[in-house]
Amino acid sequence: MQASPDIWVYVLGAGVVVLFGLFFWHVFNSFIGAGRKVADYLDNSSARRRAALEREIRFGPDPLWLRAIRFMFIAAAVCLAAVLFWKKFRLQ
Repeated sequence: MQASPDIWVYVLGAGVVVLFGLFFWHVFNSFIGAGRKVADYLDNSSARRRAALEREIRFGPDPLWLRAIRFMFIAAAVCLAAVLFWKKFRLQ
């Protein structure tokens, strides 16, 4: 038995510290990147509206069936969210 830890224990400990550091750096960068994407999305709303208006001027409004399908998908998402909320909290 040795009186002091082996050099490989120090190497392993340093590796674990580096991995934890890389993990938290990655999580921090992901949060910053997501925040930037949300900010860019909110800042570019006028450009999206302008592009939608130009498309509507060029090609005309969307057909009724496409608008109905979009509405059904949004309504289904809202209903599913309400069901999940109901099941989670059992409102009575």
